[in-house]
Amino acid sequence: MDEDLFDGRAHVLHTPPSQFARNAAVYTRRAEGPDPVPVRHRAGYARFAEFLASRGMDPRTTARDPLALLAHLRAHHQEIMGRPGLAEAAAVFLGNTIAAVRADAEWVGPHVRGPRVRFSPQTIIEKVGAAPREHLDQLEAQLTTWGSGV
Repeated sequence: MDEDLFDGRAHVLHTPPSQFARNAAVYTRRAEGPDPVPVRHRAGYARFAEFLASRGMDPRTTARDPLALLAHLRAHHQEIMGRPGLAEAAAVFLGNTIAAVRADAEWVGPHVRGPRVRFSPQTIIEKVGAAPREHLDQLEAQLTTWGSGV
């Protein structure tokens, strides 16, 4: 499946592994020249889009509905986490979905960031299966507020 479900060209972002030592920082020189273009559409989700389609869900519709996506992620959590590479593809899809609902959102490393809020799609994917209902309600409320532009 092509990676054309979100607006604009899909960008490849190289994110460092999540197993970094705590209390350590890596410093790199800032490249000369103009600031990089904000990334709103990250590549790497085709495998998850195929998974959605195989479960009878339209990836195009799901890409526009973060709450429906969360429900699907929760319902199929064990299967998603059990297949190599599928959780990572799901995290990219989720991040793109979150970024798509706000014009001022962008990927910054492994996070989607906007005014006053930062989402970690990989963390959401990892925890959504066992999260208590009240945590899911809070996340859904935050995403609804996020999507309304507040």
